[in-house]
Parts: sequence; structure tokens; C-alpha cells
Amino acid sequence: PERLFDALSGRLAQFVYGPEEGVAFEAWYRRHEDVFTVDGATLGDATRVRPLLHKLDAPVYEKYANYILPRAPRDVSFAETLDLLMNLFGSQQSLFNARCACMKLAKEPKED
Repeated sequence: PERLFDALSGRLAQFVYGPEEGVAFEAWYRRHEDVFTVDGATLGDATRVRPLLHKLDAPVYEKYANYILPRAPRDVSFAETLDLLMNLFGSQQSLFNARCACMKLAKEPKED
């Protein structure tokens, strides 16, 4: 399991949250989902959580760890960890802002 953990960690890019740039956890996880669900399918919950948390940058990890207090990150299941990270570091665009952005889209005169 330790070698598999190292192999999985090596295939993951670091997650750096950037809501202004549209960098949300959902997109990062979509990119790496197979590493956890296919390659790491034989690993236990705790072993799959470790590389996931290992690839969070320091501010993201601290926010997550503080959010789940008094529990330790190792005590949270993989599914719950994913859910929490999706909620904490998901897209911050409100429905109102998304609709406004959509309405601002303009059709070029030559487009049909």
C-alpha cells in the first residue's frame, strides 16, 4: 500500500484554490478522479484520503483542517472529505452572477 500511495501521489498535481481565476476543487478532482477511483480502488478509505490531503496547498489544508475540528483529517472518510472540499473550495459564483454574465454575452453582427 505504501508504494501505491507514493505512485498515486506522484500522479497528482497540487491543488491551489483560485476562485478569482475559476480554479475550483471540482475541476481538480475531475482531472484526477481516476487516480482515486480506479488506480486506488484497492486502497482503504484512510489511505485514499492521505494523498488527497497531501496535494492541497498549505492555506487550503489549514482551512479544511480548521473546519473539521475537533476531528483529525485522518478520521474523516474519503467520501465526506470530497464533499467537504467541494463545498469549501467550490465555485464561488452565485446564480445571480452567472445569469448576469450570461446576459452580458453579446452576439457579433456576423454570427448567426
